[in-house]
Amino acid sequence: MSAVIYETVNLYNRERGVIPYRYIGSDQHNDSTYLGSSKDLCRDIKQLGREYFSKRVLCEFKEDIPNTLLRKLESEIQKFLDVAADVTYYNKTNSSHKGYRETEEQKKARMSKTLEKRKLWWESLTKEQQEEHTIRVKGNIIAHNKSIEGKTYEEIYGEEKGRLKRQKHSGGNNGNAKRVLHVNSNETFESTSEAMQHFGIKYYGSFHSRIKKGEFIFV
Repeated sequence: MSAVIYETVNLYNRERGVIPYRYIGSDQHNDSTYLGSSKDLCRDIKQLGREYFSKRVLCEFKEDIPNTLLRKLESEIQKFLDVAADVTYYNKTNSSHKGYRETEEQKKARMSKTLEKRKLWWESLTKEQQEEHTIRVKGNIIAHNKSIEGKTYEEIYGEEKGRLKRQKHSGGNNGNAKRVLHVNSNETFESTSEAMQHFGIKYYGSFHSRIKKGEFIFV
């Protein structure tokens, strides 16, 4: 089987103007059933069904090439398209190299571009499209919260990642410094404190219950 670089498209999202809806990836064996490894993409495939997704080959390599070279070529395409700054892509970085890490400056620049493009995208939707998107996002959040209710970090993320999550949060970093998106208005806040102050929420318990209902999400 020949190696390929491909694009997967979420037809359901694209037809309704919902983002993200596409993904750039590579496949060493050109498996027609493989649509990508993005967690968000895999979640949507599970929720919507494979029939709502299409896969298009962008580059095909007739001869065997090392996986490192395949990933390098994939990264070059991702950089050319700047998928990290384009909210229509599931890709979060412009690199597929194992172990790649963004610098804080790169992350801030990417997030700034992403939030600005998201704002422009949101304002381009009709009121009906905004309401449809809000209902869908809330439904996904509520379903996710129910699926992890009562579970430990290790049960949700696996032993290693769960341990790291627990260490991170045990140091007082409980998410208060994370950006928060208000789903109904599409407004973004730099922290939970800022969001709580804006909406007059006095207690974190009340804020947490509204997260569980899908009103807020961390971004």
